[in-house]
Amino acid sequence: MRIGDDHVRKSSAQRVRRQYEELALRDGEGVEDFALRLTNIVSQLATLGDPEDPIKVVEKYLRIARKRYKQIVVSMETLLDISTLSIEEVTGRIMASEDDVEQPPKQDAGKLYLTQEQWLERYKQKEQESNPSGGGSSSRGKRRPPKGKSRGGETSETRDKSAPSAHNPDKCRYCGKIGHWAKECRSKKRDEQA
Repeated sequence: MRIGDDHVRKSSAQRVRRQYEELALRDGEGVEDFALRLTNIVSQLATLGDPEDPIKVVEKYLRIARKRYKQIVVSMETLLDISTLSIEEVTGRIMASEDDVEQPPKQDAGKLYLTQEQWLERYKQKEQESNPSGGGSSSRGKRRPPKGKSRGGETSETRDKSAPSAHNPDKCRYCGKIGHWAKECRSKKRDEQA
């Protein structure tokens, strides 16, 4: 009966040892949770008769934590004697620095990226939502007259609806020159002052 117990204990120890060797920080896992998992696995190994050296456990902890907390781990390795550190001390030091620098969780996992056509479609939809009266074209860089007035200075009530709109939009309706509007026309202002 004793031989069967030894086989079960050895196979369980091998399973827990494999967990110990493959141990890594999970996405979104806190330092305390990871330290608790590590401590639990190490205590299971000791219970099953395959204890791990505490110094090697701390070294493994620092190796695993190095990926996310590289600066803190390097400073602990260079400034402190690792052989005197415990898992709790390492956890406390990492948590103290984690409180200072809160990193937002990565949200990119599982998201699909958009093609250029999809980005353009979204851009057009946003343009139409922000400019419901526009025809979808951008008005960036163009001057717009105040609401209710046309470029010639006349209001929408006085504008002749049947007049053809085949004129040059940048041509002054007063002097006929290109480059300004009638309300900005110097000739019109000179004539009005005279």
